[in-house]
Amino acid sequence: MRPMKCEVHVGISSNKTFYTDCSAVHLKSLLETAADVGAKDFVQLVRTTGLEERTLASNMTLFVPSDDAVRDFTDNLQEAVSILRIKIFKFAL
Repeated sequence: MRPMKCEVHVGISSNKTFYTDCSAVHLKSLLETAADVGAKDFVQLVRTTGLEERTLASNMTLFVPSDDAVRDFTDNLQEAVSILRIKIFKFAL
């Protein structure tokens, strides 16, 4: 029986390759896996906040937002901050 080619998205704390009925499964770090499945903006946020080392140091499961979701959140947050500044300015007068 010929081995099947499989694509598996599994993030672990170190890069390893193991063999199953598939020809090979390449395990990547949690952040590499997140970036591969469309969460590059989330990965950038993790790195800029200094949490990258924590994702490498322990086993964890993350439910990460897509790049579109992070951008929508950022846009909404910026809009909310602008509205809040206007209200604070009006209150101060």
